[in-house]
Amino acid sequence: MAVPKEFLDALKAVLFPELDKIKTEISGVKGVVSEQSQRLGDLNLHIIELERKIESTNDRIDGLREELSSRIDGTNNRIDTTNARIDGTNDKIDRLYEVIVRRDEHDKMDIRVIQLETKLKELSQKVAVLA
Repeated sequence: MAVPKEFLDALKAVLFPELDKIKTEISGVKGVVSEQSQRLGDLNLHIIELERKIESTNDRIDGLREELSSRIDGTNNRIDTTNARIDGTNDKIDRLYEVIVRRDEHDKMDIRVIQLETKLKELSQKVAVLA
């Protein structure tokens, strides 16, 4: 069964322009897909670079954390040493205060003994006069 040539020509006249439009649209879509693929590749490279920078920043933060922890530990040790020295000084001040208080009490007792000796002498003299 042969298809008439006029029918084929009419069919070609209708289909070929449509096929050409479809080919053009497919070519355009391929261009857009290619552009999007390139953009995704660029974004992927950018993300990889950002990840590298983040990793570098995290490493620097970790280093700083270790350094600061070490410095804080050193400062705490110096504070502990200073507190121990202050405690020792406070103990010396307490002992000095006790010595001063004892000396003051001793001086008061000396005065009291002198007063009592003076009274005793006066009483002894009065007894001697009366006797």
